[in-house]
Amino acid sequence: MGQGSSGSAEKRPTSLVPTSTQLRRADLQSKWWALQASGAASTPLCLQAYGKQFSSLAERHCGQHHTEHQRCIRSKKLDPLNMSSWYPACGEPYELESACAVGLLQEVDKRCRPQLDRAAAVLSASSDQADPKLKEPLEALGKCMSQLLATKARPGMKQASVLYLLLLLLLVRVFFHAARFVAKGQEFVLLISFVESGILEISLLHAMPWQSRYVRSL
Repeated sequence: MGQGSSGSAEKRPTSLVPTSTQLRRADLQSKWWALQASGAASTPLCLQAYGKQFSSLAERHCGQHHTEHQRCIRSKKLDPLNMSSWYPACGEPYELESACAVGLLQEVDKRCRPQLDRAAAVLSASSDQADPKLKEPLEALGKCMSQLLATKARPGMKQASVLYLLLLLLLVRVFFHAARFVAKGQEFVLLISFVESGILEISLLHAMPWQSRYVRSL
């Protein structure tokens, strides 16, 4: 997630906003998110408006996955900036955290839709992030997210989130395994990886001498 100041190695940053990848994965209705993704609503503006509130929401609902991901990287002494090095071993909690953040975004989009749309309308009309008219809508948006912190998730939401995460967990486990098959007496390995953009990449590797060629992306 886009972030401001950071805490300890295992704690979520004290201020953050959704990443562009999470915004793409979520089916969001308010036009505000498109403004954030395009940069029309800059990261500093969003952090100031609701960075602390969104960070607190993410910590409450998705903090366990974030902690497990950071702990995995530290325990295996992997480079946190090198995704290709830590993803095979620690990608599972990372994907669970990302899926949780997407679900959280969808709930914010639903519950704070009037505030989001009002802020989007003001910013779109002026195209000036320093416009004084933006202050009140952004304060209302931050207040709405603060109110979500005091609201318990509905039982149906919890059940849906659990089912979604279990399904994702199953898919991630499948992606981490190679499927072997034989073609014309030669052994091949079909590798499936789940990259950050959400695209499934399938590679066909010849077992001997292990020369790979790109097959296709779904």
